[in-house]
Amino acid sequence: MRVRESASLLLLLFLVLSGASGVTAEQSFEELASFKTATLHGGENLSIESLSKIGVILLALNDCTITVDGSSVDLKAGERRFVHGSKTVNVSHTGAQSAYLLIVNVRKARQAQTFDQVELGPGQAMEDASSRNATLLVALNPVRLRDIIDHSDEGEPPRYGEARLVELGTGKTAWLLPGMHQITNIGGSIAKFVTIEW
Repeated sequence: MRVRESASLLLLLFLVLSGASGVTAEQSFEELASFKTATLHGGENLSIESLSKIGVILLALNDCTITVDGSSVDLKAGERRFVHGSKTVNVSHTGAQSAYLLIVNVRKARQAQTFDQVELGPGQAMEDASSRNATLLVALNPVRLRDIIDHSDEGEPPRYGEARLVELGTGKTAWLLPGMHQITNIGGSIAKFVTIEW
């Protein structure tokens, strides 16, 4: 089994932009969750110790079959299994194809996590322009996105910040600051990703 830590959003970017977004520098994204990717091959097992009473999210990065605490689960890429509670989660591989998972160990949350699976064609923008809390973006395939945050209050004309390039490989993650985002696929192929909002 190969387990590797997933890359976090650059802390420098967070500190520079956090004042305008209403998030203080003390509220780092690492306080919300830790995450890593894992690849399970035939019959391999993995034990995950939950870091809080909230639980652990197992997000499939490919179509796979796994067993979670004794129950078999078929997952398509982008689907998840949320194991609630403070306990050890036992995961094993039971399918024909290796299981590639992102393991999100939730430390803290202001609300129940909201999940969205997004697919954008080249040049297409996300339709959801709602104000978001801190959001983890997880790439299901290589993506090249432009993220522009609107710093205006509701009812005011838009005040866009600088565009930020979000370029991620499959299973890689980036945090989006709280606020209204305009996310556009600037790559040459379909971008598939999941957002998990705190």
